[in-house]
Amino acid sequence: MKIKQLDISGFRAFATSFSFDLAADAVILVGANGTGKTSLFDAILWALTGRIARIGPTASSVVSMYSESGEAYVRLELESSDHQVVTLSRRFDGTRETFQFESNGSSTRDDLGRAQMLNTLWPQALVTDEPINALSVALTRSVYLQQDLVREFVEGITPGDRFNALSELVGTGRMTELQTQLERAKKGWTAATNNLSAESDEVLRRVNRLEAELAELSRMTSPTIPITDEWDQWWSELAAEGIAQAKVPDPSAVDASAAIDTAIKQLSATGRRLERLREEAEVLAVEIERAKATLPPDTSALRSRVALAEEAVQQARGELVIAEQRAAEERRALVERRETIEELRSLARLAVRHLDGPCPVCGQEHDIEATRARLQRFIEAPSDAIERSSPLISTEIAVALEHREKELLTLQAELAAAADLQKQYEVAEGDRQKRLAELAATGSGLTSGEELAQEILRLQQQLIRISQLRSRGESLALAIARAGESARRIELEKQLSASRKQLDHARANLQARVRTGDLAQAVIDQLRSAGSRLVASQLDAIQPLLQRIYGRVDPHPTLRSVRLMSTFTRGRGQLATEVSDLEMPQIAVAPGAFLSSSQSNALAVSIFLTLNLGLPFIPLSAALLDDPLQSLDDVNLLGLIDLLKRTKDRRQLVLSTHDHRFGQLLARKLRPIEVAQRTRLIEFKSWDRLGPAIEQSDVAAQRETLLVVA
Repeated sequence: MKIKQLDISGFRAFATSFSFDLAADAVILVGANGTGKTSLFDAILWALTGRIARIGPTASSVVSMYSESGEAYVRLELESSDHQVVTLSRRFDGTRETFQFESNGSSTRDDLGRAQMLNTLWPQALVTDEPINALSVALTRSVYLQQDLVREFVEGITPGDRFNALSELVGTGRMTELQTQLERAKKGWTAATNNLSAESDEVLRRVNRLEAELAELSRMTSPTIPITDEWDQWWSELAAEGIAQAKVPDPSAVDASAAIDTAIKQLSATGRRLERLREEAEVLAVEIERAKATLPPDTSALRSRVALAEEAVQQARGELVIAEQRAAEERRALVERRETIEELRSLARLAVRHLDGPCPVCGQEHDIEATRARLQRFIEAPSDAIERSSPLISTEIAVALEHREKELLTLQAELAAAADLQKQYEVAEGDRQKRLAELAATGSGLTSGEELAQEILRLQQQLIRISQLRSRGESLALAIARAGESARRIELEKQLSASRKQLDHARANLQARVRTGDLAQAVIDQLRSAGSRLVASQLDAIQPLLQRIYGRVDPHPTLRSVRLMSTFTRGRGQLATEVSDLEMPQIAVAPGAFLSSSQSNALAVSIFLTLNLGLPFIPLSAALLDDPLQSLDDVNLLGLIDLLKRTKDRRQLVLSTHDHRFGQLLARKLRPIEVAQRTRLIEFKSWDRLGPAIEQSDVAAQRETLLVVA
């Protein structure tokens, strides 16, 4: 299939409607970068696959920002070698995408249309899980060399992805998918087999356990013991002890063993409770006896003595107050007398100076000497005579008060200590009475130490009965267990027989699954080997073509040999590119490390053209190269142009370039040389919001030349 017609509207750089006549052996697109050349190539890829991987997963990016209709529309018309025409068209309005395929006058849409398109262009994609993805890989690896992904096949993807892409192109992709599916299924199969093996091991362990238990039962004797009378008596005594447990009337009943086990547990719990009560009662009895020997002191006599001492202290304090009042009055009288004596002394001193005549006060005559002597006595009278005669405060009353207060404090301390002892005794007695009441709550009705001693004796006797009942119950439980061993043996034999059958079935199933897994692994290994051989065979077939193409492009002065090498690592195919020096044993397995960018681009273009020309089947009989010239230098360009000239007879060429000089050179080199041939030149002059300005024309055929032969 070759491209005949392309109609574009609202797609990327083409805001309005454009129609391109591409029915030619070679189509040359010339225009500056950004004028829409790549959008034309993308329109072809989008019409075929509905995706453009290099611009991301967002489908709305294909709709032109300036689209007049708000949708992207591409119509691609293809023509086969027998002139059968098919048309496919795709629309996208930003939300919903529609696809239509027309062939032989009939039209189909969407999924059915895509299926018919794949059946026409790339039938092997229909058997893949993602047929459109398979078609996209085939187109981008062998038909359409995208401008910004020139070196991706050589350097941009892993060796494993490179091998898978080549497998898809040579027709072994289905084998690789089958191998992957088988490996995934085998992994799940192996996991299930491992689970089955684990289950089989568990059954084996159960068989071993049952056999061991049966062997143990065989070594034990199981005599029949008549326990009916003992059974009834034991349950009656159990009820007499107040242990609530439903009696099982028959010791051979199924639930007899469980019932007696429960009863024994209750007996044990009752014994522990009685033991605790007995211990508490014994401790309480000891405390009561100790309390009798340590009665608290009588505080009534102390309280009377304290009261008398308080009265004596109050009386002494009253006497002291009275004595202090009397002493104060005496001190006041002494002060007044001392003041009087001082005043008389002063008057006497004044009067002595005026005794020469009559009395200066009354004017009478007097005995001057006698008066002088009298006044002199007043002057010489001592002041301390008054103090010695003044009454002193008696210290005897104060001393007596201090003695009585000390005696009171001593009595009060003794009373407080006695009160504390009495309080402690009362608290302890209250605690003992409370504990007696708690013991009485059990039904014993304790009120005194004597009754407590009787309660201790009763608890001890009940403990003995409980212990005897527990011992007899354990004997009954053992007898029941031995009586049930025969039934248990029969049940174990049934379980063992069923488990052995289950084990035999699991082992047979496991062996069958192991054989199936081995067979699947053999198939996987054969698929790997077959896929590797087919890829290696195809690589050997295209190797001469790759070498010729690489030699014509001539990218490197010494590394002039190239080879695609396939290997298998851990069951996965790997594809590597090797360049080598023919004259010296130098091999570069990572060409990007030894080649310049231009040389790497030349190598990538060579591999692309080799895949395009050398593979037996590709989706389109065309080679679409988006501006490969800008990736190469002048030396490589001339070789590539010469190679494209030779390729034109086998593939429809659609090339773009941003350089008008090279565009004209391509037009001359690829011009038609026969009448049936046609070369189209599409020039992108400029670009605005409506899209590019385009001129389309046919390149004139080569003129005939006259050769003059001498």
